[in-house]
Amino acid sequence: MPKVFLRALTEQDITENYLTGFKNDDVLSFLEVDGKNLKPQDVIDYMNAGRASKQYFMYAVCLQENAKHIGNLKVGPIDYKNMNSDLVTVIWDREQWGKGLATEAIKLGNKLA
Repeated sequence: MPKVFLRALTEQDITENYLTGFKNDDVLSFLEVDGKNLKPQDVIDYMNAGRASKQYFMYAVCLQENAKHIGNLKVGPIDYKNMNSDLVTVIWDREQWGKGLATEAIKLGNKLA
C-alpha cells in the first residue's frame, strides 16, 4: 500500500510550516534555493511561473494516512522537443526521513510525467 500521494501544490500549501522546512541546513544542502530568506510570495510566484510557462510543475508530497504535506516534487524543466525532463523531490519534514518516502514519490512522479 502506498505511503504517499502527489497533488498539485497550491498557494494554501505555502504555510509557516512549509517555509520552516526550507530553513533547515540539512534540507538546503540538496537544493538550489535560499531557504533562509524564502517568503511565501516567492514560492507562489515560482509555482505560478512554472505552470504558466508549462516549463515545470510543482506537486505536494503528502502522507497517505493523514494527507499531511511533507515535501515537494517538481517535474521540470521540461524539454518538449526531446520529450524529457528533470524530476526532483525534497522531503522537508525531517520526521519523515529514512522511510523511503522520497523514493516512492519519485516513482509516482515518473508515472505522472
